Amino acid sequence: ATTEIYTLSLHDALPILIERIQNGEEFLSFTSIKEFAKSPSHFIRYKLTEKEETKAMKRGSFVHKAILLPKDFETEYAALLKSMLPNPESNFVNSANKKFKDAFEADCIANGKTMLTPAEYDLAIQMRDLANNNEVSGPILKSLTQREEELKWEFCGFKWHGHVDGKNNDLIIEIKTVGDVRPKKIKWEVEDNKWHWQQIGRAHV
Repeated sequence: ATTEIYTLSLHDALPILIERIQNGEEFLSFTSIKEFAKSPSHFIRYKLTEKEETKAMKRGSFVHKAILLPKDFETEYAALLKSMLPNPESNFVNSANKKFKDAFEADCIANGKTMLTPAEYDLAIQMRDLANNNEVSGPILKSLTQREEELKWEFCGFKWHGHVDGKNNDLIIEIKTVGDVRPKKIKWEVEDNKWHWQQIGRAHV
């Protein structure tokens, strides 16, 4: 909704953005409110800047897809593994390997697939298997009745949108990746990233 105001100056774009939020044409989200918690200028910059996918965003997307929608993961992502090459013991200086790589990349583009590095692909498969085989998370994932659901709601007079990773009759789940799973560190991650705010908003759906 804000595409046409990206090219305007902040002075010109801000009144348009405020009007759209007030009229319900522009939605608020968990990420935008996180930015507002830093400062109003962070919020404005977030709303008025075109988003570019970061490595962290890419990783989050393919890990979520591998865990929650494994069939979609296989159709939407592709990785060129060494075992697939005509000469797996060689590199892409090898003419047969280079020709195979060029054809593989062209096929991905033609079919709208996102290419992953071998390391990214291995990470996705590892996280998928860990989540599904874990004695706690495995049964929860199997019990989900909805996955990757888009939500829209109204709260405090504003329109909001977001996603739920998964839910059943008793639970709403969010999948997060962290580097340290000690309880004290998890508590810090939750508070620092304001993940609990997501649940507060969804309580009003």
